[in-house]
Amino acid sequence: MNDLITLAIDGILVMLGTLTSSFSGGGASLIVFPALLTFAAGSYVSLFVISKLSATVMTFVAGKIHMKRNSLDWKLIFALVVFGFFGMALGTYFLQYHFDETLFKRLLTVFIFVTVLYLAFSKKTGLEKGHELPSTNKRLIVTGVFSFLINILNGIFGGTGLFTTVFLVIFFKMRFIKSIGYTMVTYTVIGVFQTGYLMFTEEFDIRLAIVAVIASIIGGYAGTHLQYLKGNKWVKNAALVVMIILAIKMLI
Repeated sequence: MNDLITLAIDGILVMLGTLTSSFSGGGASLIVFPALLTFAAGSYVSLFVISKLSATVMTFVAGKIHMKRNSLDWKLIFALVVFGFFGMALGTYFLQYHFDETLFKRLLTVFIFVTVLYLAFSKKTGLEKGHELPSTNKRLIVTGVFSFLINILNGIFGGTGLFTTVFLVIFFKMRFIKSIGYTMVTYTVIGVFQTGYLMFTEEFDIRLAIVAVIASIIGGYAGTHLQYLKGNKWVKNAALVVMIILAIKMLI
């Protein structure tokens, strides 16, 4: 009975985390993983596997909805996925060999604070129509380099999709919801490879995994539909709040 109650609580936490993440534009693992570490039984790596599984399911559900509602540039998706895959692979290698992640945490925290300040003072960023920049070769290369670097951190901590969203908003002058579409599609592909590898090489609780999948489907579906209901301004504000909370947590 106690196990069922614990699983139900874990499922609610995953659902709320993926709902928040799908609405704000990413960061599922950075939200879900700490919650699981606090309330769920299991080792660091086993719970990381569950958090990555939930994030992958959420991005798949959200990505399908975004693809139906937006016309996405497949060259840009290709650059994000290919470079991101190699960054994720390197980060996963670091994770499994138990290195000291302090430097990476500091870099991520600084990046979060700088991003929050920029978005807070750039009132119209991510909200305007008709200002999106084309995917030139130069911009695709820069995007690929960014995807490689941010996905090193994704391999270690997870939850860096939010920063990919913000990068696309700033660098391509996209609106928030469209940039989230790219993020969700990209991290579905990357997440399938990383999650599959981790599930094959690490032990984890299969019951918790099933609960996490169901909760993530609900969270991803509800959060994405809520995006289109509320619009870009709400999504931008949600992204700022989530990033501030994550940055404060990194400092503690």
